[in-house]
Amino acid sequence: MYAAFLMVLGIALVAVGFILMFLSVLLPVLRGRRGARISGGGIILIGPFPIVIGTKDVTKALIAITVAFVILTLIISIVLAFSLQF
Repeated sequence: MYAAFLMVLGIALVAVGFILMFLSVLLPVLRGRRGARISGGGIILIGPFPIVIGTKDVTKALIAITVAFVILTLIISIVLAFSLQF
């Protein structure tokens, strides 16, 4: 039951990510902005090692988000490890 919930949650989060990426490309095109300044970035997590790719404006925010995500993942992992042991 719990594993099935996590699988559905993971698939849903990936789907939401793809929808957000699609909308972020589609909305400026539909609004008709020409010559608009585009900035963006991304994070590639390989284990605990983040690779941050992006423009100058976005990289600081992406690094902060990555650090918060890694800390949250560690906390959840530790809590689950202790709760499953006892």
